[in-house]
Amino acid sequence: MRPVCAVDVGGTFTDLVLLDVDTGAVDFTKSPTTPREPARGVLAAVRKSGLAVTDLEVFFHGTTLGINALLERRGAKTGLITTKGFRDVLELRRLSWPSYQLFWEKPEPLVPRYLRREVSERLHADGGVLEPLDEDELRREARRLVDDGVESIAVCFMHAYAYPRHELRAGEVIVDECPGVSVTLSHQVTLEYREYERTATTVADATIKPRIARYIDDLEGNLTREQFGGVLSLTRCDGGVMSAAEAKERPIRTLVSGPASGVMGAVTLSRWLALPAVIGIDMGGTSFEASLVVNNEPTLRTMTEIGDVPLLMPLVELATIGAGGGSIAWLDSGGALNVGPRSAGADPGPVAYGKGGSQATFTDAALVSGLLDPGRFLDGEIALDLAAARAAIQTMIGDPLGLTGDEAAAGIVSLTEAKMAATLEEVTIAKGHDPREFSLIAYGGGGSLVAAALARRLEIPRVVVPPSPGTFSAWGMLTLDVVHDFALTSVSPLDELAADDLQERFGVLERRAAAALERERVAPDRRMMVRSMDMRYEGQEHVLTVSLDAQLDPSRMRAVFDARHEVTYGYAMPDPVEVAAYRVRAVGSLDKPARPSITVGGSSAEHALRGARTVVHRESGGSLNCAVYDRRALMGGNCLAGPAIVEEAAATTLIGPSQSMTVDEMGNLVIP
Repeated sequence: MRPVCAVDVGGTFTDLVLLDVDTGAVDFTKSPTTPREPARGVLAAVRKSGLAVTDLEVFFHGTTLGINALLERRGAKTGLITTKGFRDVLELRRLSWPSYQLFWEKPEPLVPRYLRREVSERLHADGGVLEPLDEDELRREARRLVDDGVESIAVCFMHAYAYPRHELRAGEVIVDECPGVSVTLSHQVTLEYREYERTATTVADATIKPRIARYIDDLEGNLTREQFGGVLSLTRCDGGVMSAAEAKERPIRTLVSGPASGVMGAVTLSRWLALPAVIGIDMGGTSFEASLVVNNEPTLRTMTEIGDVPLLMPLVELATIGAGGGSIAWLDSGGALNVGPRSAGADPGPVAYGKGGSQATFTDAALVSGLLDPGRFLDGEIALDLAAARAAIQTMIGDPLGLTGDEAAAGIVSLTEAKMAATLEEVTIAKGHDPREFSLIAYGGGGSLVAAALARRLEIPRVVVPPSPGTFSAWGMLTLDVVHDFALTSVSPLDELAADDLQERFGVLERRAAAALERERVAPDRRMMVRSMDMRYEGQEHVLTVSLDAQLDPSRMRAVFDARHEVTYGYAMPDPVEVAAYRVRAVGSLDKPARPSITVGGSSAEHALRGARTVVHRESGGSLNCAVYDRRALMGGNCLAGPAIVEEAAATTLIGPSQSMTVDEMGNLVIP
């Protein structure tokens, strides 16, 4: 078999992982991201690895292009066509105020009012035609939007999630009237009710579609010129992969696809290590993400909010803050120190990169604090400028606060760790989980640097740092399967449903799911259908998604829902239960990396010792004399005591003074 490649385009670096399917051997490469032309950075990483794309069987790819465009409001100019009377759904939202906020400025909708148009059409809730679609009016409004300069048009009609015929016809009319304009139909994005959320999700998809399509076309063109003859697959935000054609049609599924791949890598690692409860942390160049893996399964959400935009689609649950290696340190109007969410990104990057950056970042502070070696960053590929980093921190932070450069740098690191610890509390304590019952898997370029300190703050008993944590999200792509999610809204009391009713509804979804896997050329013996239902007590607004076994027994489903409600909210009720939606996840199993193993040695790690240096780290007690070890020389069974630093090409691991570390047989660094 030919090798498999995975590439993750991050905010600062592009990571490449190459898997030899026959031997299970994995190679890693890291290259700077090129924000203006991301495809160029991908090809640079390929060339740096020495890989000939002609040899590749599969090319997995994850990108943050879509989410960055959404967060920064840099997507295509988009128009919305909706049912008459519903022009202002995006403006009205839910008519609610965020909890626990005394002051709130309502965010601007993705589509301004002058680009939101109404047309005459209306279906009854049962699918009957209340008012036919006025095609002449539709053509006029579509032409007006094009005259206003829109590049993309979203269509969202009432009840289209259940009865899409008006939307389908509208799509045909717009394509005929406005050739070259991108068109997104709401029922092709989500088949769920909730008018505001469905409209917002459709608009978000339409906003990023032209940019994602251009990028994928550019990438495919470059790969074709390199004579790539394999399969290009894009990773999804729900922990699966899809074809490039599907990604161009449904780009909203690519949001947080890179971080989601890291979570799925943590799922695989938790299974290999038999860890039932895991917190995954990913510190990259621009952000810090935290996720939970419970019983070797990721935590999925059916609805989330990204950048004040509600998204009605399944995705891996992540808590994200702007605290990465490139996060900028700054002083607010009251003179208080802050770090992030603004980032120096890949260009110009931290001051120490010497690429024109002038604002001090977390990476600069870590360098000044001695946590990073200026001559060994990325194996010496990038020589860090310690003097420039120190001068920037002194000027921007130290002098205004009356601190030395070392004190200011230590403060930047400490504040960043405190923000990360608060994020971990959000995903554990705030959700009823005790972090002392979890293990911490740390990855990303900076995850292993802060992991031990975070574990100490939250009393997490175990830290696991996988091999090459800086490219772990790309490695996680190699653990993914082809995934398609389908949902059907149909509200009815559970006790009025018979097994035949349930089978009929799931049958509709499973036929669509089977067709999707057929298009992806998944062999029948590699297909799996996973059923679940959205359920709630009568009178509730929000739902719980409950996984089902093969037995479609309503009484058993009631017991499962009650138990889930008790775990989630602390109580169950005798009230009647409603089913709000039916869900099917279609999974096509792909080949996976083999469980790795390394050479086993004795307990001593002296052979890997490369020296020592002074580190200033508040969480560890201040100034420390840390022994420095080369991770590549460590063997299974080696042990060392802190304070110590373990260095590798794309990451640095800090072990505190009261901590120890052992290398397991897979090559993971384990801090008990």
